[in-house]
Amino acid sequence: MPEMDGLQLATWIRAAGYGLPLILLSSSPANAREGAGVEHLASILQKPILRAELYRNLQAISGDVVAEVVVAPPPPGERRKMRVLVAEDNRTNQLVFQKMVRDIEIDLVFADDGVKAVALWQSFQPDMIFMDISMPEMDERDAARAIRAAEGAAHVPIVALTAHATEGDAEGILAAGIDRYMTKPLRKQAITATLADFCPAEALPIAVATETAA
Repeated sequence: MPEMDGLQLATWIRAAGYGLPLILLSSSPANAREGAGVEHLASILQKPILRAELYRNLQAISGDVVAEVVVAPPPPGERRKMRVLVAEDNRTNQLVFQKMVRDIEIDLVFADDGVKAVALWQSFQPDMIFMDISMPEMDERDAARAIRAAEGAAHVPIVALTAHATEGDAEGILAAGIDRYMTKPLRKQAITATLADFCPAEALPIAVATETAA
């Protein structure tokens, strides 16, 4: 926002003595988490905002939900690698993605169709999934629905990869239970920023690349 951004406003609200929960809306959550005043926030949501994600956050801060015990993340030396599943049937695209993240400490596996992606989600237990919009055997929407139906209370972030997304396409993608979508060609900075957004506290942190292109 002009004049006073969201983090500055959060700091002002706290200094004024108000204790209400604050949710920041940002196009770049990874950068927002590094800003002064982030300690005043209940959560940060990626724009455009997803209805399911907004609902989960509102549940978390409502008085009807039992507060979860906050467990401190392990020291850096004891953290594991982030587990990432990429569902992509094109071998060249797999190699390009692998090249983009080759200098990042993550456990990376590929599935070349939707059926294998669902099977690997069960066995590999990824921290997040990148999923191509069109795959053989089972497309991205059906694979996402299958995962959502089976995961129960747990929630694995799913990011759809698409060559283009019109407004109607975007609504269909998100309606299938997908958290976010990215358009191709993919850029290293966007990939690392997305990894950083969804990296769990018990995993090694992800540094966002400064390059603008792969």
